[in-house]
Formats: sequence, structure tokens, C-alpha cells
Amino acid sequence: MTDDLVKRLRDPAFGTETTERNLMSAAADRIEELDAKLAKAVQALEKVQAFVRDLEPYADQGHTLVPALHDACAILADLKGTQ
Repeated sequence: MTDDLVKRLRDPAFGTETTERNLMSAAADRIEELDAKLAKAVQALEKVQAFVRDLEPYADQGHTLVPALHDACAILADLKGTQ
């Protein structure tokens, strides 16, 4: 979906004025930048998820870090669309 949006912003099917074209190009650049950052965040959260999976049986459930790690795994599931 994002790739299609970026493509449409970079190469619209209609003629645009220079200022509009510059705005559309800037929007496409920002979308690509955010996509790259999102991909890095997903990779980091996948490592957290693996850590949680491996160590959860040994974790002190009363420790304040445990809920934060579960939240990170829930965010990963949301980003991947797999609740």
C-alpha cells in the first residue's frame, strides 16, 4: 500500500504545478523515511519478542520489566497485523 502511495505521489497521473510537485515529492520522501524507521523498529521488537519467549518461563512476573516486554510484543503484533 505504501509503495503504491509513494509511486502515485512521485508520478501522478495528472499535471501538477511545481509547488504541488515539490510537496508531493517531500511527502513521498517522508513516507519512505518512516517506512525505513518502522522496519528497523520491527526488527528490534522481533529480538525483544525472541528474548521474552526464551526467558519468560524464568522471569519474575512481579518484576516491572516483564509488563513492558509484553507491551513491546503486543506492539510488534499490531505492527505486523497479527494480534
